[in-house]
Amino acid sequence: METVNRKPHYRVYATALMITLLFFVLGVMMGNYVAYKKVSALDVSQRAILVLADFANLKSEALLNESPDYCNLEWSAIWEEKVAIGTILTSLEQKFGKTNKDVMEQKKLYQDVQLKTLRLIERINEKCDREWNIILFFYTNEENDKKGNAKLSESQGHILDTISKDYPDNVRIFAFDVNIADSGVDELMKSYNITSAPSLVINKKSYNRFMNKYEIQKIID
Repeated sequence: METVNRKPHYRVYATALMITLLFFVLGVMMGNYVAYKKVSALDVSQRAILVLADFANLKSEALLNESPDYCNLEWSAIWEEKVAIGTILTSLEQKFGKTNKDVMEQKKLYQDVQLKTLRLIERINEKCDREWNIILFFYTNEENDKKGNAKLSESQGHILDTISKDYPDNVRIFAFDVNIADSGVDELMKSYNITSAPSLVINKKSYNRFMNKYEIQKIID
């Protein structure tokens, strides 16, 4: 039986992504405008995240398993679903709180997308002679958390936001909530011996502590 190599259809992905985000924006506007709020921002956001996660899964499977020319991919083509879901989650956190049960459920999908994107980035670094610095950020949002410190985690997140803006071309950051039940994230933490939050893994080396901007810059420079 002849094997057919199918390449991912990026135009289809892009069109579907734009339609999904349009529905998200319209849904949020409707939720804020209609007093009764039968169509809530949370409901619309959940549907948008599901669709985006499906796109990300299809694309990453195609890129990883069907031997496409992923060495020539633009960064935006790899990163777009992750950014879109992250933007929606930030909006949900601001509206409903970072530890809201429904928001935490959506984070599971986001973390799955991050793990798939991380595998792709690592492969591109290895096979395509790229030199992207990869930073894994493990954090907690829960107060009085035995797993770590929420305030330090927030401060670490702000520093990483600055790092991302200062190094847009060669730093790729992935953030994982240690309180999300996810076997993939648990396995990642075990492999790097992550025991508390905040913790960082920079280019596969673990740092089980808060790190200031200078320390991070010194490593990636």
